[in-house]
Amino acid sequence: MDTNNVTVVKVWGTHYERGYAAGLLLADEIKSIYEGYIMPELGSNLSLAKSIIQDGSHISFDSKYITEAQGMIDGMQEAGISLPGVDYLDILVANSFLDIQGLGGMFSNLNMSNGCSSLLSWGQATINTELEGEGLISRHLDWSDDAALVNNQVIIVHFPDETDEQPWLMVGFAGQ
Repeated sequence: MDTNNVTVVKVWGTHYERGYAAGLLLADEIKSIYEGYIMPELGSNLSLAKSIIQDGSHISFDSKYITEAQGMIDGMQEAGISLPGVDYLDILVANSFLDIQGLGGMFSNLNMSNGCSSLLSWGQATINTELEGEGLISRHLDWSDDAALVNNQVIIVHFPDETDEQPWLMVGFAGQ
């Protein structure tokens, strides 16, 4: 399969297990994204962003995603990647920094120019395909030419053990 230099990873299990597998398999890439993009972009705002995530009053996460983020950290450590002072909160910050940026006055000196675009097709657009009118969304990772982002794009295919969840895939960056 031609992946055009995009890493494709398949993960199975619970949220924690899938996070652990992603952390283990993508440890170097997650470190690169964190050190090369998240830390420089947030700068001195990083500790405030972490406290906002921990507080949960402005942005909150379901416990399964907190568990998944902890699994990622544990997987990275198992892979031998150590980022002193980095914990599950950093993973959650990296996954919500656009939301954090949107908190306005709390981050008045934050000047991140980013965002991605998506295209959703359904109905007549997919009627003569295997989808038979069902929806399909494509995500375009087009917000930055930052090397840490460009070099660490991934597709992660999830096969959840949870009976109330279905298999899905994520097109994005290592650590998401």
